[in-house]
Amino acid sequence: MALQPTSIPDFGTTALYGDQNHTNATECPDQDAWDWVSANQPVYILIISVLGIVLNVFVLMVFCLHKKPCTVAEIYLSNLAAADLVLVSCLPFWAVSVSNDFNWPFGQFLCKAVNLGIKMNASCSIYFLVLVSIDRYVALVHTMSHGRMRRPKYAKLGCLLVWLLGLLLSAPTLIFRQVRHFPEYGEGTMENATSAEPVCNGTDAWDWIYTMQPAYMSVICFVGVVGNSFVLCMFCAQKRRTSVADIYLSNLAVADLLMVSCLPFWVANTINEFHWTFGEPLCQLVNIVIGMNYYCSVLFLTLVSVDRYLALTRPLTQGRERRACRARGICFGIWVVGIFLSLPAILFRSVQFFPDLGIHACYVAYPHEGWRLRYNITINIVCFLIPVPIVSFCSYHITKAIRSSQKLRQGNTESVERKAAYLVLVVLVVFILCWLPYQILTFLDTLDYYKVISGCTWAYVLDIGNQLASYLGYSNSSLNPFLYVIVGKHFKQRTREVLRLVQRKKKKQGRRSGISNTILTSTKQTESSNI
Repeated sequence: MALQPTSIPDFGTTALYGDQNHTNATECPDQDAWDWVSANQPVYILIISVLGIVLNVFVLMVFCLHKKPCTVAEIYLSNLAAADLVLVSCLPFWAVSVSNDFNWPFGQFLCKAVNLGIKMNASCSIYFLVLVSIDRYVALVHTMSHGRMRRPKYAKLGCLLVWLLGLLLSAPTLIFRQVRHFPEYGEGTMENATSAEPVCNGTDAWDWIYTMQPAYMSVICFVGVVGNSFVLCMFCAQKRRTSVADIYLSNLAVADLLMVSCLPFWVANTINEFHWTFGEPLCQLVNIVIGMNYYCSVLFLTLVSVDRYLALTRPLTQGRERRACRARGICFGIWVVGIFLSLPAILFRSVQFFPDLGIHACYVAYPHEGWRLRYNITINIVCFLIPVPIVSFCSYHITKAIRSSQKLRQGNTESVERKAAYLVLVVLVVFILCWLPYQILTFLDTLDYYKVISGCTWAYVLDIGNQLASYLGYSNSSLNPFLYVIVGKHFKQRTREVLRLVQRKKKKQGRRSGISNTILTSTKQTESSNI
């Protein structure tokens, strides 16, 4: 368990980051109340943030993906959901600030941006609700006389004006909000970090990990390299034009191949009891590739589910959205996002010497403990809370479309789309089963940061559980190729075509070599007869 900085500030002022300037106010004996706020408010804020992100993303997906054109009320409500989503996305930063006794670790820019988002939500939400109530009043009371005023284009214009008004009303926050140093409040550093907890004795479990993990990861590495290389060869060698789903799945295979190619370094590292012998550049490179795999895999699977949803539910209306060139551009954007989200592996990962253990470890050392929380929140939001509602929505409609197409059986095209949809659903289910334990342990690590759960037992569970959950997640990269072969009938058909093509080329080469040999022998015979 990481040591937490000890910080006992003097709670003599009214607020640290408020608009008040009376920092010399009379001291009040309110330390217990502030201790209660620092302990409970972050958990409450995180719960609000998680629920708000999941539900508002789901609402926006429903509004954006339904077939009927949006009504005026739906336009207002979708903008209200967007405003709420902006607010709850800013709350984790304040949770970190409160847990650090209002010590802001994210810099001046995020200080302004986060508070601007919160203030804009307060202003815009009120006016969007006012617009909704006015729209309902006009619809029910003046149905005929004011019908022209209830057009979607007027509603969108009204929403734009509300956003501009909210930005204008929040301008003082953008201008005057800043990060200031208060010397009368102590700052916790890692130098004065202490731990009053007993030392956990988990030698047996770690010995088991040192023994079993290398063999397990070696199997994953071998199977993953062979399987994903085979999948990429099939995608690249096929004669047919590559579909959008094929582009996403081939990029997923590339991400998996990169990840399993890095596992041998961690196998050697574990055998040496986490003594890193490959130097600092490889320490950073291996970890950024593994981090990229997780982010990119989630986003590629989300894109595949959205593509299957559009192919089965909107085959005619969304044809332009499913172009191969656009899919390649989106994949390039996802790789860029994956690199950006994995930057902490380059910035903070280094080889450090631990004299107590006598090893040089590839270790991530954050400049502030708030970075640990930000990493956990990024993992939970980007890789779970945002994709899962989208994937669940698409999977529900995909399943519904498959059932209806099974009843109708209209043509070969729907059969092909249905087979591809089956493959996507199975890949998504396996991905969630492999990575869900890691998400749960990441959330538990966040609770450990706030001391909601603490003690030797929880430290032991988090350390060992994080190792096991990571290995289970890595195994997903080696399972995907087998899913393509076992479940993907369309993929198996293309594999047969590629193999037939290879056999034909071999036969042609054999015939050419046979003809050339015949010509050579006949030539030699002619020359010998002439002699």
